[in-house]
Amino acid sequence: MGEKMGRNRGLIGTTGAIFLVCMMSTLSFAESNWDFDIQGSLMEQYDDNITEVNSNEIDDFITRANIGLGLNNEGKTYSLELGASITQEIFAENDQFNNNSQEVNLNLNKQFSDKDRIQVTDRFRNSESIEDFEDAFGRQSGRFSAIRNNVDAFYTREFTPKFSSILHYGNEVYETDDSTRDDSLLQKYGLELQYKHSSKTIFLAGYEYSEIEFDPGADANVQKMFGGIRYYLKDTMYIEGRAGNSKVDSFTGADSNEPHYQVTFSNIIDDLTQFTLTYLNETATNSYTEDVFESWRINANLRRQLSERLNAALSLFYGEAEFQTLNIGDDTAGASAWLGYDLTEDLKVFCSYSLYDKDSNVVTRDYKKNLVTLGLTFDF
Repeated sequence: MGEKMGRNRGLIGTTGAIFLVCMMSTLSFAESNWDFDIQGSLMEQYDDNITEVNSNEIDDFITRANIGLGLNNEGKTYSLELGASITQEIFAENDQFNNNSQEVNLNLNKQFSDKDRIQVTDRFRNSESIEDFEDAFGRQSGRFSAIRNNVDAFYTREFTPKFSSILHYGNEVYETDDSTRDDSLLQKYGLELQYKHSSKTIFLAGYEYSEIEFDPGADANVQKMFGGIRYYLKDTMYIEGRAGNSKVDSFTGADSNEPHYQVTFSNIIDDLTQFTLTYLNETATNSYTEDVFESWRINANLRRQLSERLNAALSLFYGEAEFQTLNIGDDTAGASAWLGYDLTEDLKVFCSYSLYDKDSNVVTRDYKKNLVTLGLTFDF
């Protein structure tokens, strides 16, 4: 990373650390309230395209061993969750790809009064693997290691039983070990207003300013305004629509006004089944490429507890994207299925299958990938 990006990251890290210490100082952490949990997993995977390329694909079996520690502390007005894990990947035939990845998660909730509360989350991940379909969407092809740290802070204020506001700050640092790929720093500031018209209807309005800086490279910003409505069909089922305008100040200095839309359907069918469906159409930036990113995507997720010990999950994804200046167009499709069985309260086995399929007008960005996993997880 360059000197400028380093200074920015250092300032953000210091500010975040001071903020977190101040927050923690308001919590009465009693030693007896701490819960410790050691988790682990052992997986065997088959990947038919480990380098995520469109020709001369390399397949291999991968052994993944993971160990993690979880810490939890909860009081009358707060909760704190900390988690950290390390994963070692060992390739059966291509040991030059052996690697170690790390992940750290923090979730802090504090209620100051009946009307004021705050939530802070921080997720750090250093890995060579694609995490999910959203991670693959718009990402360059090829295998490389990347560090991503995401911080989000939300302050909620309820002015009346019907009217509330949510202040949001977000920060994302993205770094790679590949000199041909740029690093980036993204920051977001937002305000959302909610008005509860009735027990079934909530009106929404908001503003968000985001700015991204690449190193080396230029910067861009997006100002987004929206209005929307959330309507509850039942207590556990709602549909939400948002629409508005985005004012985009691109990396080249050109300005444009672009519409954006988002529709979400969520249904907790019963205690055993949950389904969500989301459609998003927007013009924005992403952490991977120094260009404005026009895209739409649809994502469906279903979770179902089939029996007392058997659980299943299914995800489907499709999205189309175009980079304005580079004239790159990507179509990305994905599907995943997961099945898990609880042998005991602390020992579980699972199997999963994932498909990633990217079709681009730039041939080197095309790839198709099938991933099959068998594994077990355990708690100490």
